[in-house]
Amino acid sequence: MKNHLARFLIVILLVFPCFRLTAVLAQEAQSKSPPPPVETPQKEMTPQEILNKVFANYKNASSFQETSIQTIVADTSKGRQKYKVKTRFFYQAPDKFYYEAYKDGEKFTLSVSNGKKVIECNFLLREYRTYNSSPKLEQTILKSTYAKTEFDPLSFIRGTDPAKNMKEIKLLKTEKIDGKTCYCIKLTGILRTVKLWLDAEKYFLLKAVGEVKDKDFDGSYIYAEVNEKHQNIKIDEVLPSNIFNYKPPANFTKVNQFSDSN
Repeated sequence: MKNHLARFLIVILLVFPCFRLTAVLAQEAQSKSPPPPVETPQKEMTPQEILNKVFANYKNASSFQETSIQTIVADTSKGRQKYKVKTRFFYQAPDKFYYEAYKDGEKFTLSVSNGKKVIECNFLLREYRTYNSSPKLEQTILKSTYAKTEFDPLSFIRGTDPAKNMKEIKLLKTEKIDGKTCYCIKLTGILRTVKLWLDAEKYFLLKAVGEVKDKDFDGSYIYAEVNEKHQNIKIDEVLPSNIFNYKPPANFTKVNQFSDSN
């Protein structure tokens, strides 16, 4: 019995110092190791820096496509008008595009460029016209039909910065749109106020709400509220090869200017 007890004490006396020595060495090694790196907080981007990233994202795209839904309420000299516009837009750099719009479910306009020629169709009048393409997309029906708020993929693709004409640019709190975190930016100008929801990861425009004051054809002012939602966004993907080779319907009349143009 005494022998067993003696052996046990010997083991304790030999092993315990080893454990203690190991702990001390580990502690010393830890004290000598370099401290963990301190994470430097990222600088918060300004609203203009966020917009610049969005502009660059669209402008540098080899191709772009999306659908959008616009709800427009306008007070004009003819009274209040409300309508819903759904659009499809395809773009291939530098100057090919396909754009079609449906108003209240009825197709009313289409504009296509194959890079050399633009074809514009008015489906309500069953008329179409053609002219040489503009590389900057400046002279197409898109400029007046698509860009109700001046903050849209077309403006971004053209490389313009509509924000430069605004008096104030303010970054609001981040919000979720369809599960995606978005920067919400408010821009205030003389005749318009626009709020943009921009994908914080991919820098796409997901939503725009604008209040616009502009002149009607008769010189009176139009006040319009525009709510746009942009969906099915794809960038730098292969587009259908035949989408830019469009032929107007055979029963459409070719004109130099649409009948309802002023």
